[in-house]
Amino acid sequence: MVDRTIENNPVLKIRNLMFGSIGTHAIAAAVNLKIPDELVEKPLTPSEVAERLDLHAGAVSRLFRFLASVDVLEPKENGSYALTEAGELLRSDLPDSYAGLAQVFGSESGALTLTKLAHSIRTGEP
Repeated sequence: MVDRTIENNPVLKIRNLMFGSIGTHAIAAAVNLKIPDELVEKPLTPSEVAERLDLHAGAVSRLFRFLASVDVLEPKENGSYALTEAGELLRSDLPDSYAGLAQVFGSESGALTLTKLAHSIRTGEP
């Protein structure tokens, strides 16, 4: 029997670490598109969010499925999605919001900064 918990499975642990930037960029995209703010009042379907924000419905649906897989959104039986406790932290109207941090880490400049990490470790330079 294969242990599927991350704590006890080095393959799952390293895979999740390596795929982490995908989650960062997906969360940043959701924040940049104001998706968490749309889901404050009630759960909505991807099509409803796409219509309200003038987005591509199929792409929103794929993003919602991914965000549900990382516990940012919770799928409901009627096809709608709600913010999870973690997803609530991405709302822009909260004083302790992580929306700004998501935008920084998910930005092009934030991503490019990390692409030079090996150089900085090698040379000690920024």
